Amino acid sequence: MASRTFARNGGCLCGSIRIEIDQPASETYHCHCSMCRRASGSLYQTYSIYPKNSVRIVKGADQLRDYESSPGITRRFCGRCGCQVLCEIASSPEIMSVNTGVLDAGTHPGHEHDRERHIFVTDKVEWLQIADGLPQYDQAP
Repeated sequence: MASRTFARNGGCLCGSIRIEIDQPASETYHCHCSMCRRASGSLYQTYSIYPKNSVRIVKGADQLRDYESSPGITRRFCGRCGCQVLCEIASSPEIMSVNTGVLDAGTHPGHEHDRERHIFVTDKVEWLQIADGLPQYDQAP
């Protein structure tokens, strides 16, 4: 049961998968690496980091499919619509990476603004200008 003081909900494009989160994210990354760009089909992929025990799949766990995009990195996506929902990192089993775009409309991941940053900016597409004032890193901090 989600906490009454903090609750976030989200799901995949087709609605087959629904998640609940009952703790704030510790941070959010806008990742510009080529793998995240290809996985998302976008200029960068935004994901938020939560304690693993705070993220629950409340609908459609049987629809989740896994893809190990690199050793120890497992992207979990909907087998019906292809939407990437979660990512698990073997070296950090205590956290869950949630694609921030799957959160319901108007939902903020719950961290303080200073916990948001761009990473792997040296891999970004040349013509993208990052002008939001957030910190930028060549790798993950």
